[in-house]
Amino acid sequence: MEGIPASYAVIVGLLILLPGFVTLLIERSLAYSREPANPLLIARSLAYSLVDYTIFSGLAVVSGVESGFRWDVLAPGSMPVAPGAEFDLPVAVSLVALLAIAIGTGAVIGAFKTNDWHMRVARWAGLTQLTGRDSIWSDVFQDSYRKRDDTSPYVVVHLKDGRRLVGWPEYSSNEFHDGPVVFLTNAGWVGDNERLEQIPDPGILVNGTEVAFVQFYTPVREGSHGQG
Repeated sequence: MEGIPASYAVIVGLLILLPGFVTLLIERSLAYSREPANPLLIARSLAYSLVDYTIFSGLAVVSGVESGFRWDVLAPGSMPVAPGAEFDLPVAVSLVALLAIAIGTGAVIGAFKTNDWHMRVARWAGLTQLTGRDSIWSDVFQDSYRKRDDTSPYVVVHLKDGRRLVGWPEYSSNEFHDGPVVFLTNAGWVGDNERLEQIPDPGILVNGTEVAFVQFYTPVREGSHGQG
């Protein structure tokens, strides 16, 4: 029995991993992760490929379409399609469909991780108290500042030199090479006499290394007796 040529094995291996890598790429582009490249990512790509191929096969079965995607067509000396075989989908269309599934799977997984939907269900079920994000910084800013209106909480950023900034966090980053960064709009400096010195739009970018702590408050509406 002849051994499998190395080139054939490499091509098949790439086709097996490619959908998973695409899914992983889309997921990581939507949901930031500080997890470095490591062998576990290969395992995750394999798992994602299994999911992608399962969805692909399931859709083919449900729709009654027989895919023209076959591993044996890659074997040396084989025909692109076996003699007498008829397929509803050619190989190229099957590959495009598989790529679309890989992208869609990555987008769904990325959305779940970004919005912490899967861990919310786990916390509701009492399975864990953890979140799916990398840091509490991301949890606070992504959950509390999804939209800006008259009732949205603002932040007071206390700098290490004693100065204070107040504003609405338009953007925040959990990249910690230089500390977490936050961009404030509708911002101003808070003076010693509590007077606000408005910062011209669009706002100010605050480097995390300069931040001592961040205070959160809800602005009091006019005529309200609540406290901010």
